[in-house]
Amino acid sequence: MSEIVKITIAGKEFEVQKDLVSQAMEKNEPISIVDENLVINTKAEIATRETNLKEIHEKVGADFAVKKAAEKLKIDITELSEKSVSALVEVATKKALESAKIEPDKKVLELTNDIKTLQSTISGLETEKNTLSGQLVEFKQNTIRKGEYERAIPENLAIPKQDMITILEARIKTTLDDSGRLVVLGEDGQVMKNPTTLDPLPLSDVTKDFFAKNQHFLKGASGGNGGGDDTTPAGGKKPLSQYVAEKQAAGVQTTGQAFAKECQDLANEGKLDLNA
Repeated sequence: MSEIVKITIAGKEFEVQKDLVSQAMEKNEPISIVDENLVINTKAEIATRETNLKEIHEKVGADFAVKKAAEKLKIDITELSEKSVSALVEVATKKALESAKIEPDKKVLELTNDIKTLQSTISGLETEKNTLSGQLVEFKQNTIRKGEYERAIPENLAIPKQDMITILEARIKTTLDDSGRLVVLGEDGQVMKNPTTLDPLPLSDVTKDFFAKNQHFLKGASGGNGGGDDTTPAGGKKPLSQYVAEKQAAGVQTTGQAFAKECQDLANEGKLDLNA
């Protein structure tokens, strides 16, 4: 059986037969890795997918709202020139005028109520669209941020990688700018920038600087300027590594935004040392 070697691509580790690698190198050919569970997308592909999903959800939501409003107004959807609110109002107004000569007051009242119903439906759709847009922004930010962390975190971690990502999410604040780029925020809430070019600092650079200043998170390190260690509280505060270990021993989930926020809140209260 051929010996297995490990290859890391974009932060993900894969096992490949050593013979396959050797033969490809001897023939100067690309190494082909086929895995039905493996999907690698570029940032451009992810951005295109998110844009397309947003357009699809907005169109489906709008079509659904028009269809439901047409049912309430007892209008056949095929009578509309297009699936839009303006086309629906046009047909509803025409029908109301046609039947108004029989019972004018009653029809005007019905039309008024129908319009209120339509406006309520549209308002609900707007709320749903805004919620979906927020979820897409959060998904994009989380995807980009975790990818940057995967690439920037050193291999010689003293704690599990996922725990380290939780710590980084509590210490390093990020957001998306108007162009959809992931940017890092400083303590003053402003975007951190390269002092020479004034370009936003990449998250990977900020992450590397974090480890340069907090080497106690790395194996074989003599310590950093983060203050304290994993067992000795700094200034009476509980070390973050100790807090994470206690939570894990209690069966508490220590990954994700919720736990990161919990840690940050405790740090703000002076009860937790995020540097230890």
